[in-house]
Amino acid sequence: MSTELCARAGFDWVMLEQQHWVWDWAKFQHALVAILLGGATPFVRVSHNDYAEIGQALDAGMLGVVVSMIDTPEDARRAGQAVRLPPRGTRSLGATHATRYGGDYAAWCNDQILLMVQIESAAAVQHCAAILGDPNVDGCWIGPGDLAVSLGMAPSEARKGHPDQEQAYGRVLAACRETGKFSGISCSDGEEAAKRIRQGFQFVSTGNDTRRVRKGAARDLQIARAAAG
Repeated sequence: MSTELCARAGFDWVMLEQQHWVWDWAKFQHALVAILLGGATPFVRVSHNDYAEIGQALDAGMLGVVVSMIDTPEDARRAGQAVRLPPRGTRSLGATHATRYGGDYAAWCNDQILLMVQIESAAAVQHCAAILGDPNVDGCWIGPGDLAVSLGMAPSEARKGHPDQEQAYGRVLAACRETGKFSGISCSDGEEAAKRIRQGFQFVSTGNDTRRVRKGAARDLQIARAAAG
């Protein structure tokens, strides 16, 4: 239900999480359809850079893929090969749920499916220009938590504007501009998203469904208890 509600709220895209969550395959497909019914573009973050998992997500009908833990240009190349049909890549196309988009799906999917690689380590920041230079990669999505740990910080410092982390963000933004690729970052709420948009990021999240429920429930409870005395 939360996927359709988020889609109907007006978000451009809604992402299903497979890196830190396990989906039953039938429920995964139902959630994808719910996103489409809500009018948003379905995205998925796959658990790792795996040819089969990426292919299954695309066959289900995903129109955007975020591939986690991309540290090197070779990692980016592998992800791009898994997403694109020949001659650009090596993706296998069968009679799948993606055919809901019409018989000409194979003709346009290479150009329309968005591949965002996740920059979330010091090594990835070091190689970001070469990673983004891969022709099959459309952009990147920074993971602040893992990046903070990789840079030697505590996870609690991930969103506190540490100079080393902000310097890394600037380097990735510059690489995106140089290569003409989309710059993305995971944000915890609308305020953080607004800050990153002003900084130049183009592809931002505003938190997840569990956080919204938790914050909304806590706020309403606080208001009600204050009135009750």
